[in-house]
Amino acid sequence: MNNATSRRPQPLLILTPSHETEIQSALLCCRDHGVELRIRSGGHDYEGLSYFSSSASYYIVVDLFNLNDVQLDLESETAWVQAGARLGELYYAIAKQSTSAPMAFPAGICPTLGTLTRKHGLAADNVLDAYLMDARGRILNRKSMGEDVFWAIRGGGAASFGIVLSWKLKWQRFAHDAPEDLFVRTGSPLEVLLDNTEIQRAKFKAKSDFVTEPIPESGFEGMWEIAMEEDKPIVILEPFGGRMSRIHESYTPFPHRKGYLYNIQYLVKWEGDGVEEEQRHLKWMNKLYNYMEPYVSKSPRAAYLNYRDLDLGTNSVDGKTSFSEASVWGAKYFKGNFKRLSETKSKFDPGNFFRYEQSIPPLFHK
Repeated sequence: MNNATSRRPQPLLILTPSHETEIQSALLCCRDHGVELRIRSGGHDYEGLSYFSSSASYYIVVDLFNLNDVQLDLESETAWVQAGARLGELYYAIAKQSTSAPMAFPAGICPTLGTLTRKHGLAADNVLDAYLMDARGRILNRKSMGEDVFWAIRGGGAASFGIVLSWKLKWQRFAHDAPEDLFVRTGSPLEVLLDNTEIQRAKFKAKSDFVTEPIPESGFEGMWEIAMEEDKPIVILEPFGGRMSRIHESYTPFPHRKGYLYNIQYLVKWEGDGVEEEQRHLKWMNKLYNYMEPYVSKSPRAAYLNYRDLDLGTNSVDGKTSFSEASVWGAKYFKGNFKRLSETKSKFDPGNFFRYEQSIPPLFHK
């Protein structure tokens, strides 16, 4: 992804492993020589934190795209999915292997990707197990990593705790045909999926909000007026409720459940270069975000981790950010779950090897 800040230091190395042992060797080498790691799975991070570092003098990128195997067990209705698999590869594998009894997976809340969220809950709600490599290079499953760590990696930013190698997912039975009252629009022909590259390459900036009370018509009118000041404004409302709202907010680190009507994503894209143009679009984004403050969640004004926003705050360069300092942004993503995440980090990675601009800090850092 090309986000708003494209002028960044380059990694020493981009490693594309085909086996877990190669990841293990890279991890141990980095640990012994003081080199930071960036782990790229699907590459969804809005601020590009899966493939760059603004804080480390030396870092490498481990890109897991070769580790994309999907093994489906029809009898148990589960699947082991390697971390490098994209959602399209997951969907293709499940469709190909479950023709007699179609199954599906919720897969988050993005448009076109999370269409089953209200019925079956979030992707993190349907994870049964995982293989995680820790800072010592050990490969752990749910039992050996412990329930606290397993809880943390399901929505708390797994890269703060280790390298997820694969997930065990629970699939859902899905109807052969959609009901007559359901309409789904496809914006592009299926053939575009044959080319495993970005269709559009543009710089962008995004922010997010959560809504707990209906926004009045006047609020939307003002939002529309500001939106019309931008060349390519995007505002997406993603409905919540259903199954995901019946799950307790502490079941996973994702707390935005009961009482939330929907999530808003604000996004602006541009193709030109230059600092002046970049600042013009960022100024517009901040204007819209500030305008929406009276209409969205408060104490804290919540944000969605998968629409990561470094404007909310970042950790210190030396890796010694305290829990209190990180709470400036952490409470927005995780609310009361942020403390448990930090406590788990303290026990599992006390040396803070797995760190980045918005990683979970150990609780005891002062």
